[in-house]
Amino acid sequence: MVRLGSLVALSALLACARPKTSPDYERAGRLWVELVKSHGADAAEDPGADEVLWLLDRVPRDSLDAAAAAALKGRIEGERKSHIEELKRREALLARVGASGSVVVPEDTVVSAAPAPPPPISAGMTLSAFQAAYGECFQGKGRVEIAAPDGGPSRAGEMWVMKGEDRCKGKFPSLADQAVLFADGVLAGVSPLSSMKQIEVRREVMIGLLPDGGLGELVDGGVVPFPPGARLLVRDAGTP
Repeated sequence: MVRLGSLVALSALLACARPKTSPDYERAGRLWVELVKSHGADAAEDPGADEVLWLLDRVPRDSLDAAAAAALKGRIEGERKSHIEELKRREALLARVGASGSVVVPEDTVVSAAPAPPPPISAGMTLSAFQAAYGECFQGKGRVEIAAPDGGPSRAGEMWVMKGEDRCKGKFPSLADQAVLFADGVLAGVSPLSSMKQIEVRREVMIGLLPDGGLGELVDGGVVPFPPGARLLVRDAGTP
């Protein structure tokens, strides 16, 4: 083991501003989950969905849940619109039925089921569930420090943001400029990227050589890589 001395590591972390979560969004999310369990693909047509939309409209724009609320509202309204369009298509088809009570369907007509929409981003969603539903359009951006809404101590987490692809922006428009935050493998909130701020954390470390010959931090007798974005500065021998 080669010890190269005591250096100062500058690790760039991110800390989110302190918007609060919305109890109306939490109630809307719970009610929507129950509707989906009871009615499946027809959940948006149930009268209970009106209450979900009413609760989503009450979510403040500066809430930590504002983006997720907008995404869920868009999903419900989109499903209702699709249902109305399907009813119109069927009515037009029935109008073409002849006196024999039959209808000729063109040979090139393909009937297929629409893909199931991803689950809404809501309280309690795990990181694995998020990756399974949204992973094709989101990528991890590393460690963050998530500030507590009540001013308490922050907690470690990780941030996911949308990839810069037009198809992803079209698929999830309400999440285009949002950071999806997770702590301990569970959703901590959704916050605008503009509310993030960069802070600088300094700490003294002992360094050693990694197996590939690079520098790393000496921890418990082993050497681990520095966090992404970390910079090493040699401390002046005369500095206390």
